[in-house]
Formats: sequence, structure tokens, C-alpha cells
Amino acid sequence: MNDLGLSLRHLFYLPFERPRQHQKLLGSIASHYPVYSNEEMRLQKVMLIWDRLRVTSTSEHRSAENTAAFWKTVTPKLAESLQVVGRRLVTESRKTGLTLASAGRFSSHSFFLFNDCFVHLQNSFSTLHRLATVWIEVLPDSKQLKNAINLLTPEDTLTLTAPTHSDKAEWVWAFNQTIMQALIDEKNLEIPSSSIAMVPPRDRHASYVFTKPGNLKDTRYTGMWRSGKIHGYGELLWPDGRRYIGQFLDGQFEGCGVYTVPKDDGTAEVSEGWWKAGQLHGYGVIRYTNGDVYKGHFSEGRRHGHGCMKQGKFTAATASLYNGQWKNDKRSGYGVCHDITKGNKYMGMWLDDSRHGSGIIVTLDGLYFEGNFSYGKMTGTGLLVTDDGCWYEGEFFGGTSLCGKGMLTMPNGDYIEGQFNGSFTEGVKVNGTFYKNCDPPSDAKKLSVQETINPKSFGKLCAPASSKWEEIFAHCYSVLGCTEGQTPDSERAWSRMASIIASCSGVPLSNSRSKIKANVDDLERIPDPLINGSELTFELYRSVKSYLSKAFDTSVHPLGQLLASLVDVYLATYVGVGAHMRLLYHAVQELKAYVGKIYPIIRLLFPLLPLEDGPLQLSAKSLFIATDAANGSDADHMTDSYDLANNEVEVVTADSLLFPFLLPKIYPPLFSLYALYNEKEDDRYWKRVRLWNKQSNLALMAYLGVDRRFWLSNDETMQDFASNILSGVQEDNYINAIDRLQRISTSFTPTEKLSQIQLTFGDITKLVQSHVGRCYQWSMDELFPVFHYVVVRARIQHLGAEIHFIEDLIERHLENGQLGIMFTTLKACYYQILNEKVI
Repeated sequence: MNDLGLSLRHLFYLPFERPRQHQKLLGSIASHYPVYSNEEMRLQKVMLIWDRLRVTSTSEHRSAENTAAFWKTVTPKLAESLQVVGRRLVTESRKTGLTLASAGRFSSHSFFLFNDCFVHLQNSFSTLHRLATVWIEVLPDSKQLKNAINLLTPEDTLTLTAPTHSDKAEWVWAFNQTIMQALIDEKNLEIPSSSIAMVPPRDRHASYVFTKPGNLKDTRYTGMWRSGKIHGYGELLWPDGRRYIGQFLDGQFEGCGVYTVPKDDGTAEVSEGWWKAGQLHGYGVIRYTNGDVYKGHFSEGRRHGHGCMKQGKFTAATASLYNGQWKNDKRSGYGVCHDITKGNKYMGMWLDDSRHGSGIIVTLDGLYFEGNFSYGKMTGTGLLVTDDGCWYEGEFFGGTSLCGKGMLTMPNGDYIEGQFNGSFTEGVKVNGTFYKNCDPPSDAKKLSVQETINPKSFGKLCAPASSKWEEIFAHCYSVLGCTEGQTPDSERAWSRMASIIASCSGVPLSNSRSKIKANVDDLERIPDPLINGSELTFELYRSVKSYLSKAFDTSVHPLGQLLASLVDVYLATYVGVGAHMRLLYHAVQELKAYVGKIYPIIRLLFPLLPLEDGPLQLSAKSLFIATDAANGSDADHMTDSYDLANNEVEVVTADSLLFPFLLPKIYPPLFSLYALYNEKEDDRYWKRVRLWNKQSNLALMAYLGVDRRFWLSNDETMQDFASNILSGVQEDNYINAIDRLQRISTSFTPTEKLSQIQLTFGDITKLVQSHVGRCYQWSMDELFPVFHYVVVRARIQHLGAEIHFIEDLIERHLENGQLGIMFTTLKACYYQILNEKVI
């Protein structure tokens, strides 16, 4: 080296001498101050900073010189491929021995550890591994391997051995230190410098591009790793545009994620949901490129369990909506299919994507088919009902065509029995005998709210309500830890549910979901007496209802998911084409089946609740058990004394517990069916009510036969009435009772409607007693005209449907006593209006 080179070298080395000089100068100054004085302590701290700078700069300088010397010892080609600004050699196998355990006799392997990567040189081929995706696993000594370590990378696992135990320890220490420092430098971990001696974490965030041939070649992954495998949340992007964003487990899709597969036409198939072993497993959604959408459950990548499939668009040539059970990627079990193009709806059993078994078809034309289907076609004995009340009971073949023996019954009771061939839309050929109905109409038929009469076979040729939506209930049981063949266990159910709630409570929620968050927090605090108590009390039952109110309203709770699923399938069945008057019977039976299946799940969580063999009456002071016998004295006693408006009494039954949660969500389609079923009678009733309400109060009371004592009018008004000047009457004294009765239209459960009827009678009684004396007791001859007047003035448009609704869903223990009499009085008023002549 010439003089100029030596001068430049000396000049460049001068900055490295500055820290030592500054440290000596500060030490000299500190010696002039007393020991442990503030000045001396401050100077000592500054000296330490300069000392650390000196050590670091010396170490970096030595590392740079060693790296420069290393590049001279390797081939120019290798040096050119590995040389990067800032890359420093830490150690190498030529200095500290390290060999590949599986190396052949004639192969050559060298290993170089840099500050940002690890290089494996095999003969003349080199492989570079970024330290952010390198993990070290120390192996115990065995007969086959001594001083061995595993080096884990996303695509390779190298088993390396050192000649001595000290060499192994040196390599392990170098790896740990270098990997940790590399992670800190890349800001993947926020770890203070004092923690560099720690072992690098197994879980870390990094990016990597796969290079080896296979499914992941040229695929880029960014996310969490664990010991060389994709593990945790991340994003996988293929070169052809495929993308998965979600959770991984040991290199496979596992957990919640979204997988997108783009197509050449610019569309994409999107699979979103829960994954297991790389396949959809659990609840998921697939949006196909043609616009079809499946939402439901999967098993090992196949549609399996309950799901909803929307095919085509509403304006397309073919469009349908299926909601029901799937098995091995095919529709199997009970399901409802709405053929939007043809305008009909099928509700029944399926097998291998075909209608197979008992089922019902309703059409926009008002036709109702019920019978057995075989691979898509209705065959054998069935039932057909037209919109005008005619029905055919007999044989079908090849669809909805009549073919074979049967009987066709007219709305007036006349019928034809013989051979039929054809369809109602194209014409039917008949070879049979006509029979005239000579039976006079019975009084029961005249007084019935429902004039529509169904055939005897109606409801017997279709799938029973108990067999519907079994997968929804089975899924709820499985979530609660009660799989098929296992005995239901309350403790296991609560344990499973607690883990679900806890997993959701820590998830940040937006303001729009603050109510759900509050409910989840409340559901985590479960009072122990509700589960382990010895006796159901009034207070505990109120706590059960409070808990269920929050659980059913929370989407992450198993009960909330169960109720939401049942509401969805109920709406899918009885809305649109499903709004057919003949489906009312099935809708009511399905509702009762819901209650019968949900209540055992509630009892699984709350074993103190009674069985379904009879009502249990609880009060704040006592407990009373009522039998279910129709004429039992205990039941009569309970219904006679039971006041629906009394907040200090609770009658525990499955219906009273579940109807308040279930009926408000399905009430619109259910009551629409009641309105359709009673449309003719309600139209006649409404015509009379509208005409009668044009009369003045006193004129209407006089027409209905109300005793003058209950007109509640002053002498001047009575004089005007006698003079036929009735326009001066402006105020209705029964306005409170009228307003109360109108509220049955805004009540959702039979109990709530009966409560409004009971309160209406109470308002009438209080008003009359305030005028004629508090000791006055009603007789039915006096009460009926007054209540009749209130019913007319209330102007409830679908009163027949309301009465029918209550009749179908009223609990047996409420049919007797005062409540039964009050409800019967309301029905009598309705019949009276139907049969009364118009003024």
C-alpha cells in the first residue's frame, strides 16, 4: 500500500478513535467532582453511552473486515450473487464445523450465516433462506444423530450436525442471536435491545414467495407463521389471481377465511366461511360466477346439512330458491323449493337432487297438490284442491295430472266418483258417477268462523311437521356438545356455550353492534341458581326469561342462531307463493313443532323448568301445580283465579315461555295466512261493521239492545234521542274499552290478545260501576249487548282471523274459567255480526 493509501486509511480510521478520546476526557472531568455527586453521575452515564458506541463501532468494523476477507475466499460467481450492501458474515461451516446429516459421500455442502440470511451451498448451487422465515429446533442426541439441529424453512427442513457439542452450541447461539436481530431490524417485532439473548419466537409475521414446484409455486404469502409453516391469519396470493385471506393451521386453510378464484370473463367464484384441512367445513357461503349463491353448512368441502341455494336471477329464464337439507352436495331430506319461473313452490322430501317422498306443491293459480313424489314426479294417491274449493282425491301420474281412480268433490258437497284423466289447466276426461249432496248444513257449520272445509285426507299425505328442519336442531345440539348417540348433559352444554360467548366477547364491535356486545357481556354472567338450584321459583323463572330474551336476540349465541335460522326457513316457506290459504294448517303445525323442539333445548340449559305434561303456576308468594285434565278441579281453580294482567303470577308452559320470542318474528306471514283463510267471512263482517259505525252511539246501542242504564248519557242527551236529534252526541263513554280491544291487532301472542280482551271487560265493568254503583254484578244478558257495542265500535278489520289465531294457539289451561267465557263472548259477537241484518 502506497503512502496515499496509508494516509487515507488513517484518515478513515480517525472517527473510530473519537469515542475512546471522548470517554477519557469525560473521565478526567468526572474525577474533579465528588463521588456520587449529581455532576459525577451524569458524566458517568455519558461515558457509558460513548463506551457502547465504541464497542458497537469496533464490532461493526471487525464484522465488515471479516466479510470483506470472506468474499475473497469464495468464487467470484458466488460472491456476485450474494453481495448486498449491509450484509455481514456471522459465521460459516469452514470456521465452525457443520454438515448436512443426509449428505452423500460425493456431495459437498457449505453453510454461511449472514446477518439477514442463511446460505446453503451444495457443490456450485446455492440456496438462500431469509432469517425472518428460519426456525431452529435443537434435537436431542440419539444413536443415529449426535449434536444435531433442525433448520426449518417454509419449503425445506435441514437436519444439520456439528462435530462437537461446543460447535453445536455456538451455531445455536449464533442462529438465535442473528434471527432475533433480523426480526427487530425488519420491525416485525418490537423487542428492546436487552432482550436479544432471548430465543426467537415460534409465531412471527413475515412475507415469503414459494419457489419449488407444486400447488404453491410462485405464490406469495404475507401473514403469521409457526415453526416454518403458515399458521394464523394471513393472505395467500397465487400468480393466476387466486387469493385466500383468513386463518391457517399448519399450512392449510383452517378457521374463518375467504377464497377467491377469478375467471377469464372477469367474474370470480368466492367461497367464504369456516374451513378445515383446506376445505369448507361448517357454515359458509359460495358465490358462483353465474350469479348463483349458496349459504349454509358444508362437510369436507361439500354442501351438507342445512343450506339455502339461489339459482338464477328473477328476470332469467330459469330461477329458483331452495331452502332445506343437503347431503353430499345434493338436496336430500326436507326442503322448500320456490320455482320463480313457473310460479310454484314445493315443500317436501328430496333425494339426490329430486323431489322424492311426501310433499306439497302450491301454485300462483291457487292450486294445492299433496301426495307422494318419485324422482321429481307426483305418483300414486294424492290430493288436489282448487282455489274455488273443489278437490280431487285419487291417483296421479307423471306430475300433477289426474290419472286413474278418484273422487272429485264440489264446494257444495256434490261429488263424482270414477276414472279421471287429464289436468285442470288443460281439461279432464271423466268416466264415473255423479252424486248429489243431500245432507243439510249443520248448525256447527253455520256458526263456524272457518267456512272453508278441507278434505279428510288433507295434511296426511305430506311430510309431518316433526320431520321438518331436523338439521337445524341437530346443529344446535352439536354446538352444545350433544352429538348423536350422546346423552344430553347440562354442564357440557354450558361449557361449550361459555367458550363460544367468551370467544366473541373479545372481538371489537362497531357502534351498530353495541347492543350485541352488551348482550354478550350480560350472557357471560350466568347466575348459578338457574343451573344448580333445587326448585324453580318465581324469581328464578323471571331470570330465565330475562336470559332467554338476551340470548335469542344475540346472533353469536347458539339460541339466537337457532331462532334466526327457524325464522328464515319459516319466512321462506310461507311468504310469496307460500301465502296460500291451504298452508295455514301446515304453518300452525310447524310453529307448534318449533316449540316442541326448542323447549327440550331450553330444559337442557335450565333443568329446573317443568316437563311439558302440564302448566306450573308460580307466584311471588306461593307455587301451584295444575293438572292437564280437561275437567280437573285444579285446572279450573287456576284458570278461574288467573289474571293475565297480574305481574305477580307466572304460568310456566312451553308455549308461554317461547311464544313471546318466536311469534313476533313470524307474525306477519302467519297472520297473513289467517287473513286469507277467513277472507270471505271477514269481508261480510267488515261490510256490516262499516255500515253500523255510521250510526250515532245511542242509535247503535238501541239497535243492539243495550239496556238504557248502560247508555251512560245525561238527561239532555236522552231528550234529544227521544226527539230523534242524535247528531249532538259526540263523545263515546266506552272509548277506553274500545281502544283497549283494538290492541289485540297489535299483540303477537294468544296470551297477549286474551289479556287485552280481559282488560276490555275490566274497563267496561269499571265504567258501568262508576255510574250504577260499585256493587253491581253483571249478568250475561246485560253484558253481551254492551260488549257487542264495543266490538262494533272497535272496528277490528280482521276479527275473524284474530279469533281463529287465538283458537288455534290458545293454551288448554286458558280455555276454561273467566278467560274462556270472555273469549267465547267475543266469538259470539262476531257470529252475531255475521248473521245480523244490515241496518
